[in-house]
Amino acid sequence: MKQIPQIITSTLIVLSLMFTACKKQSVTPQLPPPQPQQPTGKLSKLIYDTGAYDSLYYLADGRISKLVNNIDTAAGDGVNYEFKYDATGRRERINSSEGWYYLYQYTNGKVTTISQYINQHKSSYKFFNYTNDVLTSMEIYNYNGAARGYEFSAQHSYSFYPDDNLKKEVTHVVDGFTGQLVKHMTVEYLDYDNKFNAEELIRQIPYYYGIVRMKNNPGKRIVKRESNGVITTFNSQFTYDQQAKPLTKKFLYQDPSGGVIETNTLFYYY
Repeated sequence: MKQIPQIITSTLIVLSLMFTACKKQSVTPQLPPPQPQQPTGKLSKLIYDTGAYDSLYYLADGRISKLVNNIDTAAGDGVNYEFKYDATGRRERINSSEGWYYLYQYTNGKVTTISQYINQHKSSYKFFNYTNDVLTSMEIYNYNGAARGYEFSAQHSYSFYPDDNLKKEVTHVVDGFTGQLVKHMTVEYLDYDNKFNAEELIRQIPYYYGIVRMKNNPGKRIVKRESNGVITTFNSQFTYDQQAKPLTKKFLYQDPSGGVIETNTLFYYY
């Protein structure tokens, strides 16, 4: 009779283990959470007639989360840029799949410095100047290993139309012999279409200023190379969807030999 409690105890343990095993077998496997749906109407992809493309992905609130830039599809999947934001929602870092990254600094809510790091070393940075909250210039500094410091290398100056579209951009570069700023190029922007500019922010990669300089699409760009006075006119022709967003772009210009060069871009949206 003294063995009965032991038998009962052993039986309860076995039943408990069986019950536990049954419970474990009935648990439904946890599936990975679904990917967030991309915001409707946002630019998703630009495809160029060379086969190159840019693809964009967004957070639920519409901010860019990733951009894929592929200039040679035969060579691989291109370069991925991952966008990181701070607690206030400001962009604080972009990570490149090539191992580079970019850090952002702000003053009074506006980006003032973007620094590029390669192999954990700050290789260059861009500094932005404003007047009455309007961008007036961007200064470029590059690291000089021999001097063990950063050297002022170039400056872009901007002027705008009353509707805030970019009117003129003048580029100066530092002469390697004299150390003086020399006018390098002047670009005039004309014939804006009053439609949404889908390319403006894409063209800023990899630094990605996030500053809208052309909210609309210029139909003409007149580029003057100051060193030799050569002027080239670039013309853009667009088609649009019902929301006035670009669907196609034809880019035309004349090369030095007199031939007309044409390139085409296709725009896609979520």
